[in-house]
Amino acid sequence: MKNIEDWSFRYALLRPFIRGIFRLSYRHIEIEGLENIPKNKPIILAPNHQNALTDALTIVYSYPPQPVFLARADIFKKKIIIAILTFLKIMPVFRIRDGFDSLAKNDKTFDACTRILKNNKTLSLFPEAAHNGKKSMLPHKKAIPRIAFLAGEQTNFSLDLYIVPVGINYSHYYKFRSNLVIRYGKPIAVKEYFDIYRNDSEIAATNALRDRIYLELEKVCVNVPDKGLYEAYVQFFELFERDVCNKLMKKPSTLNLFKTEQYLIDKLSPILNPNSSEKVDIAGNLLQYGKLKKKLKISETSVQKGEIRTGEIISTFLLFLVTLPVTIPGFIFYGWLYFVTNYSFRGYIKDSQFYSSFSYGLTLVLLPVWMIVLFVVGCFIFGKWIISAVSVILSIGCAIIAWEMSRLILAGKNRLRYTRLLKLNNDSLSSLLEKRELITSNINTGIFV
Repeated sequence: MKNIEDWSFRYALLRPFIRGIFRLSYRHIEIEGLENIPKNKPIILAPNHQNALTDALTIVYSYPPQPVFLARADIFKKKIIIAILTFLKIMPVFRIRDGFDSLAKNDKTFDACTRILKNNKTLSLFPEAAHNGKKSMLPHKKAIPRIAFLAGEQTNFSLDLYIVPVGINYSHYYKFRSNLVIRYGKPIAVKEYFDIYRNDSEIAATNALRDRIYLELEKVCVNVPDKGLYEAYVQFFELFERDVCNKLMKKPSTLNLFKTEQYLIDKLSPILNPNSSEKVDIAGNLLQYGKLKKKLKISETSVQKGEIRTGEIISTFLLFLVTLPVTIPGFIFYGWLYFVTNYSFRGYIKDSQFYSSFSYGLTLVLLPVWMIVLFVVGCFIFGKWIISAVSVILSIGCAIIAWEMSRLILAGKNRLRYTRLLKLNNDSLSSLLEKRELITSNINTGIFV
């Protein structure tokens, strides 16, 4: 861990490639609030933790400097892994579950952390200390306050240290080409808490700073407050977020939709609080509605758009025909790669929050190898390397178009299923529509705007 915070040429050389592969994994990525980060100051980034190693990649993608990360110590076992993680500027932090005796090893890590901060560099660690897999934060631990106050002590409390909350918000945790919003919040000046630390107690200062981080992080991420009603909130978002977003912000962009979810939480929480007489009816109806959609295998989008029209079917078919010269090469050259990097490993991983991490790792290795193979073959076929190189680059575009076309076809298939069930007067679909009418009639979106 010696001088792990120093600027690394090799890291800088590899980073554009890492960012490029990451960007391909998402359809839309929106970044907000980079201007909130103080310049030439020691920084601790405090992101929420929902999606395993992918959360760290969002920081690498969006934050220009080279931050040093802390990660759980149980992944630092083999020498080659240690070498890779150290190259990526990741240091181990030990937890009680690693053995009580191992906690003493954190002294070395925390000493490195204070050195990093005294050198005006950036640390990044997750205040929850565990990923959640939901739009809901876990209770925060004390690691960030502890490191901040240690750094304060070693600089006679003169260190101008800031903690920046980072909200990481996914439209889906492991679906390829989903949407991502990364929001950097207002910085917290740790100096405000040094007086509490010196004049009151370490416990009081630690708890106050920890609670402040939670409150500031909550402002930049979606945090469902009632974990027991999480699925009810999810259904509520699906039902109302686009309607409310259109009324509030006009444009339903990826960023605006996440902000609308925050807004809806503020409005819905009082209705679903434990003392509300409406809680059981509203939450119960939302949960039942979600179960019916899952049973019928239809999406909320299909329900909202309603019966598919003949004109829509014709236009989708014509678009399919027009894009065939592009989509066929995309499927042939990259269909197998998509399967391998997204599905081949899932039967061996219990925690679905690691799906996107494994997918990214496999893509990082296999995609460049496959592009090199295509380039070499192209050189033999075309006889000129420049034509082969351009062809390989264009093939990536073909793959993306093929993917988007497949999404459009699947969406059309879902609409056709909904239309067929509607015409058959399916009992379950009738129950679903009745439940939806009951929910929307009881919750008028006008009261939220």
